[in-house]
Amino acid sequence: MRHQHTLTLRSIQISFLDQARSATVDVVHNLSVEARGGSMLCVAGRSGSGKTSILRVAAGLRTPTSGDVAWDGEPLGELDSDTLATRRRTTVGYLDQGSLLVEDLTALENVLIPILPDGRKAVREYEQHAQQLLTLFGLADRMTHLPAALSGGERQRVALARAMVKSPGILIADEPTASLDRFWADEVIGALREFVKAGGLVLVASHDTAVMDASDDVLSLDTATATANV
Repeated sequence: MRHQHTLTLRSIQISFLDQARSATVDVVHNLSVEARGGSMLCVAGRSGSGKTSILRVAAGLRTPTSGDVAWDGEPLGELDSDTLATRRRTTVGYLDQGSLLVEDLTALENVLIPILPDGRKAVREYEQHAQQLLTLFGLADRMTHLPAALSGGERQRVALARAMVKSPGILIADEPTASLDRFWADEVIGALREFVKAGGLVLVASHDTAVMDASDDVLSLDTATATANV
């Protein structure tokens, strides 16, 4: 079992400038989360409720308007940009909602992107693991295909394999089943539960009731103040 990481969001507020109204809009207000390895937390809420913004804040990709984020008790706000980038690369796997891939790289090469900073030897060492993930997600015969030749659901599974390839302690996934049919959605949910079973921490945003049912807790943003502990 891997080291069990922790994720803490404390009194998070996320605001945007509405240029049309020349006003600041609070999208997320007073959000607190305590999560640890071996658990899966689903963030749910209507469109525009701030689910993606919360995931980006949790991943250290966005700075909250106010409040604190910590991985393993270490406040991200106290880290310089280089240290934060290094910690993110070694701690967090992130699946964005758009399942963005590098169009001139094959599916397998896309999965191996997080390994590139570690050098060619590391890429070779991780190649078999990357192939295993693609096979797990039904893409054994698509590894050498460019993204343009893949369906939306296949692209999403490639992006999820990329997020998981380094076996991160914290996996953050934005709508991981959105482009998938029910069979592959259930397979992805099963893979997330196996990740949790091995001691990983999953933070996911989803409209999928099956994802919510598979989670240890559901954080609803359709309330004035949201708090979760898992």
